[in-house]
Parts: sequence; structure tokens; C-alpha cells
Amino acid sequence: MKKCYYGSSNPNLLEMKTNLTQNGKIYITINKSYALMYATYKYINLFVIDDSGKIKFLNIYPNLFEKLYSNSVGYIYSTEIDEKELYSDAKNGKKPIVDSYYILRDVKFDNREEVNVFEEFMELKKNGLFEIVEPSDIPKDYILDLKRFYKNKYLHNGMSKEEIEYFNKYFPDLIM
Repeated sequence: MKKCYYGSSNPNLLEMKTNLTQNGKIYITINKSYALMYATYKYINLFVIDDSGKIKFLNIYPNLFEKLYSNSVGYIYSTEIDEKELYSDAKNGKKPIVDSYYILRDVKFDNREEVNVFEEFMELKKNGLFEIVEPSDIPKDYILDLKRFYKNKYLHNGMSKEEIEYFNKYFPDLIM
């Protein structure tokens, strides 16, 4: 049995049902730090994982990480799952990215942990497991591609009302 984690902004998530997912898969991880990225819902995902498994946040604007995540509460759910039920999207026997797996059955969680997301990430940073990449260290092409992607999504009605409100508040230059 492996302890598996699932991060969510939902404080009342008792179980996940495969019939409510797009592809019948429920994605989980054996890496609690990875679940933390999903413990609070933010419309823009600027997290990347390097080859060593270190989580990095691409701080495309000065102080963006702190602006988005300070005082942010999230939830990490956990349960024990038989290793034979864990499948990976990784090909040819490669190790899954940050120990991310999926299962093909409904999942009931045994535990829920409420976390201050910012403080948890700062603890990971102190331990060398998380890094905030400053704007000067992010390739300009990456930021341009990000702007193109979100502007295109906005112009082609690919954003929900909530996403548009969020982008107008935090990232107006990415959609205008």
C-alpha cells in the first residue's frame, strides 16, 4: 500500500468519482509536495518541475507568488492505495513526473489536512525543495508564449466568467 495525496481548494472533498472526470482517471501523487500545487485553485499555472523533482514557480511579475498565495488556505487529502492500482502516463517504464499516478476507480479519502499554502511552500523552499524563479531568469519567449496562449483563450471564449474576472484582477496584460 502507498500513501497517496490529492490537493484541492474544496474543503469538503470526501471522495473522487471516476464518472465525474473527463477521462475516467483520478490523478493522485505519492509526493505530498506536488499535491500542494493543487491545494488552492489559481487560474494560471506557473509551476514547473525540474529534472531533480524540485518544484519551481515562474514569478513572471515581481512578488507574484506572494500576491497569489499569501493567506491562501488549501486542503491535502490522503488515502492508502494498493500499488497495483497505480498507473502512470509515463512511457517505456520511465518514472512518472513527481510521482504522479492515476487510478481507474472511485477514491474515498481517509484524511484531510488544511494547510496555509504560502507557509508550506516557504518551508519547502527552506529545505531546498522549492524555488521561486524571478522574472529576469525566465526566458522572454516563455512569457511571450504565455501571453499568446491566454490572449487566444480569452479572444475565443475559452475562459469562464470567473477566469476572466481573475485575469482582469491579476493579469490584465495577459488577455488584453
